[in-house]
Amino acid sequence: MDSRAGGWKGWIFKIWQKLFLKRLLTQAEAITCASLDYWRHSSAGRINGLDDKLFIVPFTVDTNLFQPRPKDQELLKGYGLKSGVPIILIVGGLDRAHYFKGVPVLLSALAKVKTTAGADYCQGIIVGEGNLRDKYYKMAQTLGLAQDIVFIGKVEQNKLPAIYNLADLFVLPSINSCEAFGLVLLEAMASGLPCLASNLPGVRQVIDPPHNGLLIEPNNVDDLADKIHQLLADDLTLKRMAQASRQRAIEYFSSSAPSSLVKIYHKIMEQQ
Repeated sequence: MDSRAGGWKGWIFKIWQKLFLKRLLTQAEAITCASLDYWRHSSAGRINGLDDKLFIVPFTVDTNLFQPRPKDQELLKGYGLKSGVPIILIVGGLDRAHYFKGVPVLLSALAKVKTTAGADYCQGIIVGEGNLRDKYYKMAQTLGLAQDIVFIGKVEQNKLPAIYNLADLFVLPSINSCEAFGLVLLEAMASGLPCLASNLPGVRQVIDPPHNGLLIEPNNVDDLADKIHQLLADDLTLKRMAQASRQRAIEYFSSSAPSSLVKIYHKIMEQQ
């Protein structure tokens, strides 16, 4: 993925891309990228003569670890969440390095949904830790979401599937192309969750709208709020999308499939 930053770090990245990126990639035997869509919109994708050595290798997910299961009612109660009220989930770092995850956009959208549809229309779980957590928590309080959102911190990988199983809808509201793929989308799909994901290069090819979710405009609170309201108002569509998500994860992103990297390695060795 392209390195992005502001200030002096941004200048360093620009110098590196201008002086070294082309030289490095033209000398490579093979180049892998998780998404053709992201490649075409990246700095590397604008360099001529690289397509013949490009291999698209999507990230994968353990579809045995992440799979649809009934909600754990004790876990639900332990987090102070209401039974019978749809749950929206976001998973990601809450530090400055992951500012692009769009947590403020989600909080603002949920506040709008609460205003238009009522307090018990939905509730949310935010998984993640970092130095912006307190800021986001205070924002949730200011927006009147203190009783509707729970920040549960970092969750160990083996306990994460149970959190996905609590949710009814997964959201990845990233605001810019620092988000290049979205591994959490794979975990959500494998868990049988409909997904809302930002319309960004790479990210938008992970889901299959409108079959297992919808795309949202980056950094657009109104669009996210409208689509949350739209999906939660239609149980049949949610169920259909949930099934389609699970099927897509198994068909295209399962880690049980033969490794594409091994095939690439053998192909390169044959050319030596």
